[in-house]
Amino acid sequence: MFSEKDRKSDKPSQDLLCTHDLQGNLLWINSAPAQVLGYSVEELLRIPMRQLLAPEMQNAFDEYLTRVQQDGVATGLLAVQTRAGEPRCWEYLNTLSVVASYAPVVHGIAQDITDRRKAGVARYDAGELNRELINGAKEIIFVLDRELRFVAWNRHAEIQLGISASYVLGKLLTEVFPDLPAYDRNALEGALQGDPAHSFEVPVSFPGREPVYLLGRVAPLRSQVEVRGVIVTAQDVSPDRRGEDALHLSQERLRIALKNSSVMAFHQDQDLRYTWMEHPILAWAEQEYVGKTDAEIIGADGSTLLETLKRGVLDTGNALCQEVCIAINGADRYFDLTVELMRNSDGTSSGINGAFVDVTERKKDNRRLRELSAKLCEDTLDLESEVRIQPALQGILGDSAALQGVLAQATIVAQSDSTVLLLGETGTGKELVARAIHRMSRRCENSFIKLNCAAIPTGLLESELFGYERGAFTHAVTQKVGRLELADKGTFFLDEVGEIPLEQQPKLLRVLQDREFERLGSVRTTKVDIRLIAATNRNLAQSVESREFRRDLFYRLNVFPIVLPPLRERREDIPILVHHLVRRYAAHMNKKIETIPSVALRAMIQAEWPGNIRQLENFVERAVILTQGTTLRISLSDLHAEASNSPETIDRIQRSYLLRVLRECGGIIAGPNGAAAKLGLKRTTLSSKMLRLGISRRDYQLDPPEPGLRNPSNPAA
Repeated sequence: MFSEKDRKSDKPSQDLLCTHDLQGNLLWINSAPAQVLGYSVEELLRIPMRQLLAPEMQNAFDEYLTRVQQDGVATGLLAVQTRAGEPRCWEYLNTLSVVASYAPVVHGIAQDITDRRKAGVARYDAGELNRELINGAKEIIFVLDRELRFVAWNRHAEIQLGISASYVLGKLLTEVFPDLPAYDRNALEGALQGDPAHSFEVPVSFPGREPVYLLGRVAPLRSQVEVRGVIVTAQDVSPDRRGEDALHLSQERLRIALKNSSVMAFHQDQDLRYTWMEHPILAWAEQEYVGKTDAEIIGADGSTLLETLKRGVLDTGNALCQEVCIAINGADRYFDLTVELMRNSDGTSSGINGAFVDVTERKKDNRRLRELSAKLCEDTLDLESEVRIQPALQGILGDSAALQGVLAQATIVAQSDSTVLLLGETGTGKELVARAIHRMSRRCENSFIKLNCAAIPTGLLESELFGYERGAFTHAVTQKVGRLELADKGTFFLDEVGEIPLEQQPKLLRVLQDREFERLGSVRTTKVDIRLIAATNRNLAQSVESREFRRDLFYRLNVFPIVLPPLRERREDIPILVHHLVRRYAAHMNKKIETIPSVALRAMIQAEWPGNIRQLENFVERAVILTQGTTLRISLSDLHAEASNSPETIDRIQRSYLLRVLRECGGIIAGPNGAAAKLGLKRTTLSSKMLRLGISRRDYQLDPPEPGLRNPSNPAA
């Protein structure tokens, strides 16, 4: 060991003081050993410690790192090389330091004993602890012999614990620490038997003082042949422990206060990650929340507003108190949110503190009270009809046997990918049924693409269906994706399929057969996976007989036909529809209509409604517009006029007139003597009208003229 004279010398210390990580990289070193080794401090910090050792010691360096990590302390001799290659021998004492959440590091102190060894001083026993090195350490270190009697007590222990070495040395452990728990005494005795290093946290008491909490490690102190004692390295963590105790006490008080309330208190750091929460509610209580953001706990959809509000408090420092609606597990929850900025002692922000109060049930109660109050004002309405107004299949209203039969068929076919053909008059709700089939099918998550064949000019129908490539024709300046391709993996609704020109029908037939097509101007075949639903108000079987519709295409479409009943065949549904429409239009126009006269309702039930539900909607909307009070105003004369001026009646008159002109012209359409010239129309316009009205060549060539029909263009006729 070093002599007392050497230890008390005033000569500037050449001891090595350093800190390194568990990979052997220097994190800090003093300047004295750097000068001895011929390096600058900056150079040493860039050189791995292993490269500074003599070659014969480099292989043992990994064993040293393992030993100091396991035992918490390592002592011995090491050989290092200067920049010039000169070997130097140092005796060292290194201790492991683990503080809070920081990565563990090793604090080391060493003395250069090269000159002593050259002078013939006896070599130190590797198991004998150098007291000078202990005194230079930055941690509490003390050593016990095999009888658990103190043989070393360093300066840092004197300073931190307030007990001098002269009082401790030579005394038994139980004399200095009489209240030491039996568990920790057993750990010390186990170390004497050669047990591995053991971590501990223990309070030690001294008369007249608060307990001191020590956090450290106990390890056997080995010589070359045996365990000679125990070395303990520790740190005083009393301030941290007392702070934790105070925080725990405060949190416990808050927990008890919030135990039976609907308040959730919390703290979040600058990154809006939760560091503390008391009385978690709903989704927060279902998982570990520390270190997570609101988005990670309740999802991005529910957290966007929360994060915006909280970030505003962090940025401006202004507190807020606001009601927020958050979607949790698919349901809306309402909270009163209070947030304030938290500041450190120096005035900088440490995050936010806040509280949630769940007011969902209170809002539900308030909403129910409002609804009950509103219902008290609606006691004049027809309660029986009100109960029957139950939406079926998302918007399809009615409980008649005819409609329920349609819905039953739609429900069955929706489970397959079979082609569906919806047949029925204009205004019977074919598109509603098509959308219902899509929503009930396995394709409901994908697209529902619609194409109305009657609304697309003949020349554009092919490009709408299949799309086109850039340069396919004069105005094709960009590529266009067709409707069929947009419907891939989804449902393609082909409305008014009976209006597709005969020359376009083979291309549609190929798509139905092979599920493939080519864009206009492309040679590449595109495959699609679609479910086709077609609809028409025409009699396709009759169109097939008149050769206006391909037979093979008709068979492809007619896999599962569903005939939608006209409104006159489901009159019992009219009261349900009328009540629904009155409510919808009254709400839209901000009117309050409480009563529908029974006389008017019976008249609407008895009407023919050739335009079906579409005609009924228009009539009810007009009635709501004209209503000034709380009773729906319906003129029976308006209802009769509605029936006589219905679109179907007008179409019937137009069809009869066109047939008469065509017969007078001998079936000639174009040319100066054709029907188009006589009517003052373009040939293409006349052809479109004929298609819309279902006029075929057989109609005006075989049927005799209808007698008694006046020509509107010639009143004298």
